[in-house]
Amino acid sequence: MNRALEVFDRAIIWILVAMMALAIVAATADLVWVFAIGLLSSPFDFLTVTELLDVFGAFLIVLIGLELLATVKSYAKEHRVHVEAVLLVSLIAVLRKLITLDLKTVPPATVLAVAGLVGALAGAYWLMRKSVRGAEHFGDSTRDR
Repeated sequence: MNRALEVFDRAIIWILVAMMALAIVAATADLVWVFAIGLLSSPFDFLTVTELLDVFGAFLIVLIGLELLATVKSYAKEHRVHVEAVLLVSLIAVLRKLITLDLKTVPPATVLAVAGLVGALAGAYWLMRKSVRGAEHFGDSTRDR
């Protein structure tokens, strides 16, 4: 029974890795497409602010995908989820939303909520990094507590 669960776990992980890889390839192709269309569209000028925001949004989607793939690969190796990686992916995702938000049309409460979310995630990430550095300073025995 235990062996069957291990095989099932590995199969699901490989399926997730394959799907993530395909999603990253598709997102990268979309990024190239958006960037090329933005550059080649008339009047053959530099990208507008809106087009740049689209390119940055697509770029951050690829980055989020790569970080998620690294998280899944890490889980496959160690059978442990790294909270630091999850916080980083979450922070990138929220910042992507913030970068692409049209602040002229969004209610102020939404902007404050997103700012609070960025602050909470950044604080959690900072605390996580600080605790990891502290655990390394005192040895690995304090990290697993």
